[in-house]
Amino acid sequence: MGFGFAEKADSEQDKVTNQLVDIIKDFNLPKEKFTAQVVMGTPRDEILRIADDIQADLIVIGSRRPGMSTYFLGSTASMIIQNSKISVLTVR
Repeated sequence: MGFGFAEKADSEQDKVTNQLVDIIKDFNLPKEKFTAQVVMGTPRDEILRIADDIQADLIVIGSRRPGMSTYFLGSTASMIIQNSKISVLTVR
C-alpha cells in the first residue's frame, strides 16, 4: 500500500527539517541556541505562534523589494510587523 497524504507530508517535513539542521550546523552555534522546525500553515500565523510559544525576544525575517502584488496583498514580513507583540528585524 502506498503513502497517503499525511504520511507523505510527514516524510517531506522530516526531510526538510534535516536539511534545515544541516544548514544551521554551518553557523557553528551551540545546539541549545537554536531549534529547527518545519510546520505547515500560513507563514504569518505560524511564525507568530512559534515566536510566542518559545517566548522569543526578536523575530528576524527577510524582506524583498515589494512588487505590485505586495502593495495590494501585503507581504509576510509586513503582516508579521503589523501583528507581532515583539520586535521584528527585517533584512534584505
